[in-house]
Amino acid sequence: PLALYVFSKSKATLDDVINRTKSGGACANDCIVHMLNESLPFGGCGESGFGNYHGEYGFKAFSHEKGCMFVDSEDTGEGRYPPY
Repeated sequence: PLALYVFSKSKATLDDVINRTKSGGACANDCIVHMLNESLPFGGCGESGFGNYHGEYGFKAFSHEKGCMFVDSEDTGEGRYPPY
């Protein structure tokens, strides 16, 4: 699901429900407001969406980090294989 809303006066119940369920986000004792917080990731899981959208989370969700290594063309490979 996109979000989980759980209401309880018991912190143990809140923790238990949030920890035992899977959702894109969760909000305890309120609705919708977690979506408005730009410092929290927002997005669903399963058929309710994928990834996180908001600020840096959205950038990372829709970006691909590419590892690149540039080796000097004059490198002879010394130090790459034993004996060092």
